[in-house]
Amino acid sequence: MSTTSATATSMPSGYLSNLRLAADDRKRIWDSLTPERQAEAAAKFSESGTAVKEQKFSSLGEALAYDYSSGKLNGDISISATNLKSDNAAKFGSLVNFNTMDSAVFLELKQGPYPTAEDPTWITDPTTKQKYLDAFQSRAYDAYKAAADKFGGFNSQTMLGYDVNADGFINNESELFGFGTRGLKMSDFFDITSADGGATNTYTLRNFTAADSSTTMADNIAIDPKRFMALTSEGKSASVIGTSYDNGTPGMTTTVSLNLLSGSISTGTTAAISINVTT
Repeated sequence: MSTTSATATSMPSGYLSNLRLAADDRKRIWDSLTPERQAEAAAKFSESGTAVKEQKFSSLGEALAYDYSSGKLNGDISISATNLKSDNAAKFGSLVNFNTMDSAVFLELKQGPYPTAEDPTWITDPTTKQKYLDAFQSRAYDAYKAAADKFGGFNSQTMLGYDVNADGFINNESELFGFGTRGLKMSDFFDITSADGGATNTYTLRNFTAADSSTTMADNIAIDPKRFMALTSEGKSASVIGTSYDNGTPGMTTTVSLNLLSGSISTGTTAAISINVTT
């Protein structure tokens, strides 16, 4: 009588990579699976269409020359293709598959209200007064820069997404807007209306999703504005809504907001993240 035993399968590099686990923790979980379950899981990673980094460029010149315009961006509210920095967009080419992109929304980063120090009349010495004013401006700048760095720095451009699985990240095209049936649709989250036959559209955030049969988003799910996120060209994710406090002297409050979520915007108004710093 002969017996056969299943052979253990090596752990795929992407196994549980969407979770914040150390490599040894992922390996420990993998080793706890039976050989049959390992084989089943490994097969899923070998199936076509699961890779995220699909856009390939043979040279930097090819990446910079890539056509990011026609049919690729949301013509209503995205950054215009002519204003999309090619070197910045080329970096996104290593993160997403532009071949499936059909109406993505690229976001601008704008500086909102910026504080200026009132005249410190209680300081009589001119040198000391100037040091105070310089320190105030330095603190305001640092507060703004700390927020801007989350989105890739000053004058950055990012892609709009929604954290569907609430893990704190944009994982791939399935959580970005404008990637065909693989991604999210603006109409899932926004009422899109027009009074002139579609020449000008108005986007208004919904309270619940209104997904159709061609989308990956579930229908009638409560929309949480804090789960709208921006994906940077470095592959990092940051919420487009937030407030942070610095309790130094003077104290600074930094508020991040997205105009698309703050009220209705129409064709011709670029979706933009604003950073406001106040005392």
